[in-house]
Amino acid sequence: SLYGECSASGRGFNIGIRNVQTGEVRLRNSQVASALFSCGGPQAPDYGLYIDSSRVTVAQTVFSDNGNSSADYAVYVTGYENILTFDDNIVRDNRRGLSLDEVDVESFRNNVFMDNADGGVIVGSNTQAELLHTTLARNGGDAVKVNSGGAVSLVNTIISESTTGVRVISGGAATLAQTLWDSNTTNTVGAVSQTGAISGLAVFDSDGYHLTHFSAALSRGVDAGVPDD
Repeated sequence: SLYGECSASGRGFNIGIRNVQTGEVRLRNSQVASALFSCGGPQAPDYGLYIDSSRVTVAQTVFSDNGNSSADYAVYVTGYENILTFDDNIVRDNRRGLSLDEVDVESFRNNVFMDNADGGVIVGSNTQAELLHTTLARNGGDAVKVNSGGAVSLVNTIISESTTGVRVISGGAATLAQTLWDSNTTNTVGAVSQTGAISGLAVFDSDGYHLTHFSAALSRGVDAGVPDD
């Protein structure tokens, strides 16, 4: 784990990456945990990983126990100049999971967002995102929230035991293909277009996200161009 400090802007984060346009920052096979700061007041934002207008690869990394207020995220990404690869990560037990703010078309593959208290993925205004082969389990609030002016595409998704599966604020949009809905209080709110909706039990293994052979999600996906699942 890496432990950071409060920045001059009033944000606290374990890892902050800004304006890296030459070369690339790579974070692999790591754990980013316990970003808990009081930077300029109790509602100042804390982030496990903060990315702004940079070239970054994040893979096989666990983000956990980041955030102590509703303004906090395990991963916060902002800026149109990002080139981001975010694959095969686990984002669990944080205050909130992933926030995308004014981010131009990014794809995320084989990620798990689970047991985050105030939501899994938040897609901000002027943001386009594609989430492929994503598991969202037991997130409080909204598993996925799309704000006005944002758009998200989800392909081959499990959304399980969340208060709301996908919430789209007026002016936003969400397109879903092949989604397993399992025991959510409400599956969708707002402008959600979907094909291939599946009702059934995810039946996770003891780690909370791998599937057992009893899962209704097995062999129900479509080809999304992801070689390994």
